[in-house]
Amino acid sequence: MALRDKVRARLLARQGYAYEEALVQLAAEAIARMEGLAFILALSPDDVRSRGASLPAAVCQRLGRSDLSVSVATEPARISAGVVVRDASGRQHWDNSLEARLERMWPLLRSKIADHLGLPLIAELSGAKS
Repeated sequence: MALRDKVRARLLARQGYAYEEALVQLAAEAIARMEGLAFILALSPDDVRSRGASLPAAVCQRLGRSDLSVSVATEPARISAGVVVRDASGRQHWDNSLEARLERMWPLLRSKIADHLGLPLIAELSGAKS
């Protein structure tokens, strides 16, 4: 199994990290980069059931913003873990699902792993700067 597949499997199994904390952070990061005051969080079916009721307040608290309206979408997202955030008008959309985030970050992560393992050639091939 390739390293990226192993990382993806551990992320989706929620192993080795505090998933609930990560979920709050992922939603807060997305909202902090968006305009507006009303946002909708789309979660996996499991997360809707287990965290849907408490997540909006936790996100507002993390952001220190009592002026926001944050709710959970009535229909679960087609993701395994993480969150997809959109504004109430549907104009802005931020996919912070764990799969999408891993894809976006993989080039940098691969470079950092190679550097950590002392494999500078791989780091150079990936386009990383030392």
